[in-house]
Amino acid sequence: MSADPNENYLASDVRLHKRLRVSVAVVLLVGVFFRLYSIDYHLYWNDEVYTSLRIAGYQVTEIEDELRDQQVVTVAEMQKYQVVNSTRTVRDTIQGLADEEPQLAPLYFVLARQWVACFGNSITAIRSLSVLFGLLALPCVYWLCREIFDSSSVGLIATALFAISPAQVTFAQEARPYSLFVLIVLVSSIALLRAMRFDSAGSWAIYAVTVVLGLYTQILFGLVAIGQAIYVFAVTRFAVCRTSLRYVIASAIALAAFLPWILVIFKDRGPQGTSWTQFPQSFMDCLTRWAGIVSRGFFDLGVALTDSLAVKLSVLPLVALVLLLILYSIYFLIRTAPLQQWLIVGTVAASIALPLLIMDIALGRRYGTTRYILPSIVGLQICMAYLLSAKISDSASSPRRRVLWQAIGVMLLLAGTISCAVRSRNEMWWNKSPGKYGDYPQIAAIVNQSDQPVVYCFGPWRKTQMICHRLDPNVHLQLLSDETVPRLSTDFNEFFLFNPTEAARSNVEQNCDVRVEQTLGSLWKLVQR
Repeated sequence: MSADPNENYLASDVRLHKRLRVSVAVVLLVGVFFRLYSIDYHLYWNDEVYTSLRIAGYQVTEIEDELRDQQVVTVAEMQKYQVVNSTRTVRDTIQGLADEEPQLAPLYFVLARQWVACFGNSITAIRSLSVLFGLLALPCVYWLCREIFDSSSVGLIATALFAISPAQVTFAQEARPYSLFVLIVLVSSIALLRAMRFDSAGSWAIYAVTVVLGLYTQILFGLVAIGQAIYVFAVTRFAVCRTSLRYVIASAIALAAFLPWILVIFKDRGPQGTSWTQFPQSFMDCLTRWAGIVSRGFFDLGVALTDSLAVKLSVLPLVALVLLLILYSIYFLIRTAPLQQWLIVGTVAASIALPLLIMDIALGRRYGTTRYILPSIVGLQICMAYLLSAKISDSASSPRRRVLWQAIGVMLLLAGTISCAVRSRNEMWWNKSPGKYGDYPQIAAIVNQSDQPVVYCFGPWRKTQMICHRLDPNVHLQLLSDETVPRLSTDFNEFFLFNPTEAARSNVEQNCDVRVEQTLGSLWKLVQR
């Protein structure tokens, strides 16, 4: 008597699901490992220096007034502006953001200040908060997929893709609000779906809280909120009903709670630290950048904007394959899933990325970056998980085709794993602006190996602070203006200029009777004539 084909299929499906669980468990362990591995290895770069400045409660203007053209200081004295101490409070943290960087919402920086106060000011300590948010996002990805599709396989695959995503791992190790932003978007999306399902006052109150937290984490959450509004009104068919009314009330309460920071943003100060958005780019440059931005969610070998055309072309075939898979997954989701399912995924995937892409194309600028669209990358990973789950478990498909899609899924996870492994062995990565700061670790090493050195630092304070995080305590520094001539004290044996302009170098040579010789990049050494 022959076996029932349906029984054979069910048995194979059970085995497949068990293998999937085991595979996802292994990938999760790998993803956790790469988030925790060598947290302090990569350069503590420009943006992170500003994070420490904010949570310590200082402002750039204070530092310039106190240190520029003043006495020689030790590394420890320079680092005073990077550590939390009893002389500054949470209020100073918020005031520094309001005065100098109002485009940054304060929640992450307040949390980071409390975290550092508990666990110390080391790079490992402050970055570990972002790691924690990244780890908390893992179960939220699974939960969101269960809320949307009621499918454990989609949730498992999406969680695996998220766990080993190069972009998510990269920014889970950075002392900035990005991993918290991803977490809040996931939690808010879950809260919205549950509020619409239960339609209780309590569930809508929870959703309102998530919106407030999102806005106070990253002002781009406003785009997510707009996407969520489109979802609610589309699902309710723009009818005036209890669900839509409760949504409007919850959103209004959340917006009212964010009003104080809205007033801060629109004060006559103008946001600082966003000059990079003004760099022009052509249409083709825009498409190339966005291809790299999106593909980094699945595959990333560290190609930076400043790399040569030959380097970029070398990874183009792989990037093209990833992009084709992403586009097909979006098409497949929209074609096969109900409106309520694909629209909420679209809310996560498109609410931030699409407006920034349109702005980039329309204005010829660079508003879109990988760190801003991390939530959108999660949406694309959910699209991919839905595609893989459907294709792998499709009983109407041939075994060979199912095996092919299993292989595609394995290749995607392998691409992410290799990307994370490559990044873990490189001290500089594309997100640290290697074109500007790639030689900073070597510069710090050269100074540390010198005999009683002093470093005369020119240019922005933040650049000096970046190398300070790599310098030994016995190193001395002095912040100088371009026109200031340093006094070469006999207390030191070796003298360096860091980041001097040509005018500053010429000024030092003429007035100190020395030769200024380039050592490495922006580091120059004074040599007696």
